[in-house]
Amino acid sequence: AHSDDMSVLLFPAERTVFAVDFLQINRLPGGLTGFLAGYPVEDYEAAISVVSALDFDTIVQGHSEVIGDKSDVDAFAQLLRTAESEVAASIANGLGLEETLELVMLPEYSGWLLYETRREALVSDMYRFLSQQ
Repeated sequence: AHSDDMSVLLFPAERTVFAVDFLQINRLPGGLTGFLAGYPVEDYEAAISVVSALDFDTIVQGHSEVIGDKSDVDAFAQLLRTAESEVAASIANGLGLEETLELVMLPEYSGWLLYETRREALVSDMYRFLSQQ
């Protein structure tokens, strides 16, 4: 997911994992164009589940000072599943992108960092990605 050369570093003694770009902790991604990198959404979710399956207590991410735990990794995966499900339902109901942007608000994530500035990009990219399949 995200690119063909992503690395995840596990520090077993510290029970810490370090992941950059394809995982966000309590923060909406800046869209999915770079994240999906041509992969189906389920492949991206599978990459996240590989990290979730590691034995760790703490996750450190790039581009943010926010530190999380395994539940935050699962929450990010759930964000993607929720966005995918809601956008897919919108497409199935024949709604266009503008209508979908008004409908898919993802309110359960409104407290996450960058929600106000990134929700539209996430929904737009998911719409475009699912519409092309």
